[in-house]
Amino acid sequence: QWIRDTVQPTLTFTSTSSFITPTNAVTFTGNCESGLPNPISVSGTDSNTTACSSGNWSYTVATQVTDSVRGYNFTLYDRAGNSTVIVGSWERNTQYPALAVTSAT
Repeated sequence: QWIRDTVQPTLTFTSTSSFITPTNAVTFTGNCESGLPNPISVSGTDSNTTACSSGNWSYTVATQVTDSVRGYNFTLYDRAGNSTVIVGSWERNTQYPALAVTSAT
């Protein structure tokens, strides 16, 4: 029997999808459709893969030491070739706003 599969695999964030931190790395986490033959592909600032294990995934970005905004695409394919793409971003920002004291009370 032939079944047409047009349903995208499950891939979501459980962490924020948009980080702004002064740290050198962040970790994206989420839920995924387990039992698929392919890992989650990471593209954008990093080029890598991460596993879907028991319906969960986690990816720690490569260490960065300069302030910038970086983008990450996470893609999961099912056996039929359907895909889901979710997009995350991380702004490494170590420049804090200036604080001006106008009264000493």
